[in-house]
Amino acid sequence: FCSFETKISPYKDKIVISSVSGLGKDPKYETISLGTSYSLKESVNITDWGIKSKRGRFSVSGAVKIVNPESIYNIKKDIYLYSGERITIYGGKSPINENGFAVNKCWWQINDQQKYKDCFYEHNQDPNFLTGEWRIYLNLSSEMFNDKDEEITLLDDKGLVVDIYTYTYTYTYSY
Repeated sequence: FCSFETKISPYKDKIVISSVSGLGKDPKYETISLGTSYSLKESVNITDWGIKSKRGRFSVSGAVKIVNPESIYNIKKDIYLYSGERITIYGGKSPINENGFAVNKCWWQINDQQKYKDCFYEHNQDPNFLTGEWRIYLNLSSEMFNDKDEEITLLDDKGLVVDIYTYTYTYTYSY
């Protein structure tokens, strides 16, 4: 008689996989989104958490909280999620030279360094400068997920199951 017991994380139902998208051959289009419960009372450090799929296991590393336009000052730190915040994890490469960052109100100008710098110095002290969203990039060269029949498991830093997301894709033909 064999018995398999799933070890459940204390963060179950506090952090959830809210969506998975971009299934295909290029990891830059693959994303997994995590959300926090509004009942979450404490911050949760998700640094070193893992994502397990049929294609492998991937880790979330630290990220830059404030993307300073003087990029020499960007320092990676642990990622803490608070109630109502969300994180999107991308399989591909970051649009900037960081593995991840907290989105701020100037983010939409990041591709124009001078405009981003002007916006940053004008607004970085605003109480709502950070939007409550993180973006993490795994810099993968191959797919994170299968295109069909996949089970994605979110694991905390101790390897305990936080959430499981499954899908089965079937082709529909019309004549």
